[in-house]
Amino acid sequence: MTVPVLLTKVTLPHRRRDLLTRQRLVEIVEESLDRKLTFVVAPAGFGKTSLLIDVAHRHEFPFCWYSQEQTDNDLSGFLAHFIACIEQRFTRFGEQSRAALFSQGYCDLPPQHCVRVIVNELYNTITEHFVIVLDDFHLVSDHPEINEFINGFVQDVDQNCHVVILSRILLTFPDLPLMVARTQTGGLGLKELAFRPDEIKTLMLQNYRQSISDEAARELAQKTDGWITGLLLSAQTMWRGMLQHLEGTS
Repeated sequence: MTVPVLLTKVTLPHRRRDLLTRQRLVEIVEESLDRKLTFVVAPAGFGKTSLLIDVAHRHEFPFCWYSQEQTDNDLSGFLAHFIACIEQRFTRFGEQSRAALFSQGYCDLPPQHCVRVIVNELYNTITEHFVIVLDDFHLVSDHPEINEFINGFVQDVDQNCHVVILSRILLTFPDLPLMVARTQTGGLGLKELAFRPDEIKTLMLQNYRQSISDEAARELAQKTDGWITGLLLSAQTMWRGMLQHLEGTS
């Protein structure tokens, strides 16, 4: 009996119809998938998750998805979901790793041993390129054993595996300087994720069927700092104001 897995946390989310494809960011992420590790780091509400959902539904590589929660903040729970997220896309994977790591119903092995078990099974069962997305990793990033596992996993896994970490905070892994020196990492930050005026115009047209001027788009970008949540709230306020004005003049 292993740690129970919540399937909604290890299943790639559906792509919403109102999600705006931001081609410049899609291309950055796709280029970074040539590397073993990609970071997407920005505060809440800047569209990190939406971007990767969009990429995952468009890209030729299979995407494995794991949305972290604070309850995953122990190695056993994390590994159970980590294995399950890969198994969702590759059903031939997982049995060996679970048998080796959870023989007592939970994992009490050193993180580096867990790395070897999972990496070896991946090597023997998956030959195609694939991506593992770890969403909201900041929720578990203060756990030393989880950090040690991810640090070792990214170092040891074969070149066909690409890990993307979404986080609200900058992360530091012991071997990150070495990986940077070897050009094994890439990423996006707040500067790249912030909506630009042309993207705001496209967003308003797609989701609200409204054309706005270049000046209005620049003003919205300045007022919200390109924060998508702020943009959506501003748009709702804008349309309510227009409606009230029309009602007042009718």
